[in-house]
Amino acid sequence: MKYVVGLALRLGAALLLLLLPLNLFYLLLGPPTLYGAFWTLSSFSPRLEDPFLLIGYHKLKFIPACVATSAYYLLSLLVLLTKGLTWKKGAQLWVGGTLLVFLGNLVRIDLLIWVLVRFGVDWFATLHLFFWHVVSTVYVAGIWIGLTRTLKVRGIPAWSDLQALWTMTQKRRSVRRKGR
Repeated sequence: MKYVVGLALRLGAALLLLLLPLNLFYLLLGPPTLYGAFWTLSSFSPRLEDPFLLIGYHKLKFIPACVATSAYYLLSLLVLLTKGLTWKKGAQLWVGGTLLVFLGNLVRIDLLIWVLVRFGVDWFATLHLFFWHVVSTVYVAGIWIGLTRTLKVRGIPAWSDLQALWTMTQKRRSVRRKGR
């Protein structure tokens, strides 16, 4: 019964997260990302006009996708949907993953802006799409796999809960059959 209550709480939290606007992560992490990029790109003499970063004649707008809101969202859902996590281990996963996403995103932004300044808009656009469609997904998956191995997490998001529920159902059926 304790497991079912815990599962209900985790699923309720995940549902609440799904109901919250994705821009919530943008509101929380947008300013640190913009100011972090401003700081790490100091060699380009950037100027800030929130939500824009101005470098030379380039005016770059920081939208939710630039802040990696989907990555934070996915990471949060993975933590909530993983069976067997203690609150401490879940917090470690989320905080560690969030820091790695944040730092990786700053490196991505710096590299893209360096490419923009050095090689122009066409190379920037091509590399930006590659990062957006390929690298970001692989990076978040790599963070999740690396952190779960480091923290010795055995549960697989959603799948481990489905297995546990199936096993519980089978045990109940067996008990009912024996009682007849």
